[in-house]
Amino acid sequence: MQKIFDRAMGHHNAGELGQALKLYRKILAAEPAHPVVLNLAGVAAFQAGDGKTAVEYLAKAIAAGPDYADAHYNYANVLSQLGRLADSVESYHAALRLEPGHGDAYNNLAAVLRDLERPEEALASYRKLLALGVASPETHHNIGLLLIELGQSEAALASFQSAIAGRPDYPEAYNNMALALQDLGRMAEAVASFDQAIAVDPTYAKAHYNLGNARRAARQLDAAAACYGRALAADPGYALAHNNLGLTQQELGQIAAAKDSFRRAIACDGDYALARANYMIWPPLPPPCRPGPAPTSPIPQTLGRPRLDCGRNWARTMSMR
Repeated sequence: MQKIFDRAMGHHNAGELGQALKLYRKILAAEPAHPVVLNLAGVAAFQAGDGKTAVEYLAKAIAAGPDYADAHYNYANVLSQLGRLADSVESYHAALRLEPGHGDAYNNLAAVLRDLERPEEALASYRKLLALGVASPETHHNIGLLLIELGQSEAALASFQSAIAGRPDYPEAYNNMALALQDLGRMAEAVASFDQAIAVDPTYAKAHYNLGNARRAARQLDAAAACYGRALAADPGYALAHNNLGLTQQELGQIAAAKDSFRRAIACDGDYALARANYMIWPPLPPPCRPGPAPTSPIPQTLGRPRLDCGRNWARTMSMR
């Protein structure tokens, strides 16, 4: 059996999932309660896109080896990806009771807790990573996001700075640090941080959009319009940028262009009610030779919260121990 197992692992590590599963099943036909093979078969099934079979194998692995931390961890990962978030939380906790130093479990548990809108618990899970000494720049970034959600912008700023110290080319951290600086009223520093995000990634549409919002708030309308234009060059389907460009154009007196921007916002997102309202509140544009009444100003919708970049930092792989 050891030779079959070694061959199965070789196929698995090479990404040859079908061959690996075939050999895992051959072993399980002889040893149906082998927890390690059941765990690996579950991992392979999940990686092959068969979540239902993965759950079955991993549940059997846990039944066969209740103290097998990685089986609980992998089971939690699969459950979370299948949308069974509350169940996955229980399985992550089971893994952590068995292996308190399992950093990937703390990381993924935090991500699920955030999806469940339990930010304080998510923050506690990320802080366990800090205590273990295995925190990555992404960990510090995710802590900063949670602190912003909890209204703790000063603490969030420190977390984003830690993320950037560990990864100087981290555009999302610069973008979100700028939002924390805005919350603290430090506008010049916020603009500089948006600029830094764009310097790292000139195609970063959210940073261009947020910089546009900052320029518009400072009544630098031409500069704001240019920022929204660059956001749309990077992401032509960015409905929020179309809408806010329209508002800026309206304030610049560019009525036809504003109406066209609102129309584009609606085309990008048919459910964008405020863009639709901004578009509909304008009367039809009159022919050039027959000036009509001055249009009513559209609803000044610029998005209540600037665009955080909340990329999830999952552990990169399932556990194959």
